[in-house]
Amino acid sequence: MMVPTEVFPMSNNEILQLDANFTDWKATSGAGLTGVEPFLYYSVDHILKNYNLPVEDVKYGITDHPNDGGIDAFYILANRNTVVRDGLEIGKSGTDRLRIILFQSKSSESETGYKAEDIGKFTRFIDDLLDLSKDASKFHYKYEGHLVTIMNTFKNKYLEIAGNFPKVQIDFYYVTKGDETTTTKVVQDSINELSAMIKKHLGDSTSTFYPVNTQALLGYIKKRKQKVRQLKWAGAVPLPIGAGYVGLVYLREWYEFLKDENGDLDELIFESNVRGYRGNSAVNRQLRETLDKADANFWQLNNGITLISSNKLQPIDSMNLNIEDPQVVNGLQTSRTVFRYYQAKKPLTTDERSVLVRVLQISDEGTRNAVIRATNSQNSMQPSALRGTDNIHRQIEDLFKKYGFFYDRRPGFYRDQGAPIEKIIGYTELIQAVICLLLHRPDDARGRPGDYIKLNKKGDMKYASIFQMDASGSAKQPLGFYLKVVQIVRKVDEFLEAEGVQRGDLNNLSFYVAFYVCAVMTQKTNPNADSIMAIESTLIGSELKKVYPIVSDVYKQLAKAKNLADDNRDAVAKGTEFLKELRALLANQNYPQDAAMPKEKKKRKVKDVIKKGKVT
Repeated sequence: MMVPTEVFPMSNNEILQLDANFTDWKATSGAGLTGVEPFLYYSVDHILKNYNLPVEDVKYGITDHPNDGGIDAFYILANRNTVVRDGLEIGKSGTDRLRIILFQSKSSESETGYKAEDIGKFTRFIDDLLDLSKDASKFHYKYEGHLVTIMNTFKNKYLEIAGNFPKVQIDFYYVTKGDETTTTKVVQDSINELSAMIKKHLGDSTSTFYPVNTQALLGYIKKRKQKVRQLKWAGAVPLPIGAGYVGLVYLREWYEFLKDENGDLDELIFESNVRGYRGNSAVNRQLRETLDKADANFWQLNNGITLISSNKLQPIDSMNLNIEDPQVVNGLQTSRTVFRYYQAKKPLTTDERSVLVRVLQISDEGTRNAVIRATNSQNSMQPSALRGTDNIHRQIEDLFKKYGFFYDRRPGFYRDQGAPIEKIIGYTELIQAVICLLLHRPDDARGRPGDYIKLNKKGDMKYASIFQMDASGSAKQPLGFYLKVVQIVRKVDEFLEAEGVQRGDLNNLSFYVAFYVCAVMTQKTNPNADSIMAIESTLIGSELKKVYPIVSDVYKQLAKAKNLADDNRDAVAKGTEFLKELRALLANQNYPQDAAMPKEKKKRKVKDVIKKGKVT
């Protein structure tokens, strides 16, 4: 296991700097943050900065709980920076890399230094996680429900892509406010035991243990995105076209262009590229074979690369161009393959091979999205990759801003601008709320939101049902509806948190409670957008006090009938029976309908549907 070079003891000034920065963060980005320990979120968000994860994905990975086995945050990334979550699919054929990231964070001033027993918690957890013969659902006695869900997701997704022989990288971050390093023998022995446990289960994996004290954490916090890069053209002067250029760039120079300050591939240059890296694809194998042949005509055999920048391009001279915040929107496969090739083989100055590069200056967001979509539509890609570029999402973004909210359709954009985390609304969060309350499918919202953003005929139909647009791409629903449904689901989450509902059960109950409370408040079995818009937000809290016990009772009875443990009720929330029983209860109220809805064969009460330990 790799352990980065030890950090030096920090100074008093660095302690003051961290405290001051954390205080400022709590007053701005962290203002109103609920449901998570602030220092933990602050640390995780800064450390994962290079992956540019959406705020909702950062929140999703927080597992801090008295029954968390010492794991405060847990992330699974596919390929570059796709967070693997239950209910959202990953591209099986194009996924050949998984990264597991685990955190322990000590925010108390008294919890300084690195302790062998804490590293031992990593080791015990890894033993449970990587042993694929162990069913994660059996660990409810040991870990809180949400952590078990993520564990189960990893085991299932790993087996799905096992045929790709995925490479697994495991990163451990141990964050403390102390100034100690990992040089003590007992701590190093514990790290060695952790490494041995990983090799026991995944012998070909790699792992790194990161001790993060105040000095190291300040390094992550101070790290900034590289704003300006210099592109050097090869041979002939590039051809100017409008506000851009087209020309050849030596492959060895393109390799240098892609480096970050540490000499590694800078992932931030691919933020706008919607396609994940498809390492074992036939196209990439062909690319590597072409590179191995040292063919000087490489550019003739490749489609080239497209770079965009929202700012004016600045030529230094005829052969060099400064580009502010350049983004590769097409050519990710070529770029990563070329980078790996030259990383393994030191490039020679005599290497004359080149690649065709287009550089476009585009400040208009609509045009920018059109270019991204057009240059990434030729081949298969991850589900949901292009949805956020649709016109309706820009309309929703503009509407949210008017009410002080920020729609995260461009992951990380508003976080980088310092917007309060609790005011940022994620793409998945939005579609789940709409699926739940517009389509009246809390079961799909919890267990199958990915079905509504797939890039196929069925996925297109489902997507159109939640983002209903006219011929111009404008929303048919009142735009305020999209904010309203998110606010309702968030109010439900806040209520459940105040009731002390554990994270796993909260995730399972949230959409069902929201579905039921909207039906009760509108007195409609399936309220439409206008009815939901008319809900008086100030009255939701009092109604939740009445509704929650009803929904929770059905949830618990179904779990009991299925012989499910208290912390392993995901099957109830993702199944179909829960919704059927709630609809049966609503049918007893004789509410009118706004539109057609599946009708129950007969009106039933919960006690009538649970018999002899089985659900009828």
